[in-house]
Amino acid sequence: MTQVELAERTGISQPAISQLENDTRPLDVDWMRTLARIFGCAPADLLTDDDNPDRLSEEERRLLAAYRKADSGQRELIRRVSEPLADLREDTRHAA
Repeated sequence: MTQVELAERTGISQPAISQLENDTRPLDVDWMRTLARIFGCAPADLLTDDDNPDRLSEEERRLLAAYRKADSGQRELIRRVSEPLADLREDTRHAA
């Protein structure tokens, strides 16, 4: 998508789009929401990994979606299995 096309779709001027792209204008939350609607993503997805350490990978999104679809019994089972694994991984990090 060109800057002109993006400007037309968002109502943001092309020079402003250029400034955003070249990091000479800050990307505030309102602009992120507007751009995210156009790109079909969440506003936080527009941030780099350094700025958004909570960004989920596709696998993490899939697992989270499956967890959210699970009933309460399935969620409890997932917690009972995953918590000891997370604790084990944390213990391994501290030992290193």
